[in-house]
Amino acid sequence: MRRLSLLAIVLVASTGCDDFDFQDFLDNIEWEEAGSFEGGQLYAQSRGVVIHDNGNDAHVGMSGTTCEVDTDGGWIGTDHDIATANDEVVVDSKGEPAGDLVLVTTDDSVHVVTKDDFWGDDQEDYNVPGTIDAGFDDEGIVVLSDDPNTGCTVTWVDRHNPNGDIRQPIDDSSCDGGAVSVDPKTGDAFVTSGYGTVTKVSSSGLVENVETGVDIAVWDTFSDTLYTANIGDSVVNGLEADGTHIWTTDIGAGVVSIEDAGVRQGAIVLAEMGGHNQVLFLDSDNGAQDLQLEIPGADASDIAVSNNGHNIGVIRANEVYFTRI
Repeated sequence: MRRLSLLAIVLVASTGCDDFDFQDFLDNIEWEEAGSFEGGQLYAQSRGVVIHDNGNDAHVGMSGTTCEVDTDGGWIGTDHDIATANDEVVVDSKGEPAGDLVLVTTDDSVHVVTKDDFWGDDQEDYNVPGTIDAGFDDEGIVVLSDDPNTGCTVTWVDRHNPNGDIRQPIDDSSCDGGAVSVDPKTGDAFVTSGYGTVTKVSSSGLVENVETGVDIAVWDTFSDTLYTANIGDSVVNGLEADGTHIWTTDIGAGVVSIEDAGVRQGAIVLAEMGGHNQVLFLDSDNGAQDLQLEIPGADASDIAVSNNGHNIGVIRANEVYFTRI
C-alpha cells in the first residue's frame, strides 16, 4: 500500500542538542514516502552513532556535543559537552550493570561518558595524542593513533591503573585512512589501513597481517568472526582471527558499510543497488542471507547496530533513520 507518513524529526544545531529554531523546523518539514520503513528519524549531521544494548536509546556525536536520542521517535535527551573539544565522534558503547558507557574520541583524547549522566560527573578523559579511532575491550580502551612522537600506534588504556597503559607502534601506513575494530575478550585490535591491509595487533607485541585488498574489517566477538569487504564490491568474507577464510558470499549489491549483529551472531551489511540502499543480515557460520530490508534513497554512508542485533541506525549526510529488523 502506498502511503505518505511523517517520521519523527528533530533538528539539531551544532551548538547543542536542544538549541534549534522550532518555527523554522515547522516551516521546513518534508514529507516522504516511507514504504515499509518505519522508525524514528533524527535530522542532524552526525559524527558517529551507537545504539545501546536494549535498542531503545542511542548516542549521536556532533560538532561540539554528544546527544542521547530515543530511537523510537528520534527525540533528544541528555547532551554531553566535553570541555575543549571541537569535534566529538562517538565510536563505541558498552553495557554495564551501573549503566551504558559510551566511548567518544576527539583529536587528542578518548572520553568515556555514562548514559543519563547529565552533569558529566562520571566522565573519564584519557589523553592519547593523534587519536584516530578506538573501541572498548573488557579491561579498558584500545586506541589507534598517529602519535607525533611514536608514529602510528595502538594503545591499550587501562581505565583502572593510570600507569598500566601499553603502547605498540605499527607501520605508519596503517594510520593512513585507518580504523580499528576491537575483540573485547582478548583486546586484539584489527587495524584496517587506507591501502587495503588488515593488521592484527596484540598487547603482547604480536603484529601480523591477516587480510589484504579490503576497506572494511569488523570483528564479531559473539561468533569469533572477522567480516571483511571492499567498499563498492558485492563480496563479503568471514574469517577467523588469524586470517583463515571461513566463507565468502556475493550479496549482489555494492557494500557500503558493515557492523556485527551482536548476540544474533552475524553481519549487518548496508549496501546499495539500483538506486536504493538495502540492509542485509548474513549468518556468521556460512554467510547465508536471512534478511533484506530496502531503505528509501541511496545516499546512506554508514550503519549502527544495537548489541541485541535488532535495532539499527542508517546514517546519511544530514539525518539518521532508526528502525527495528
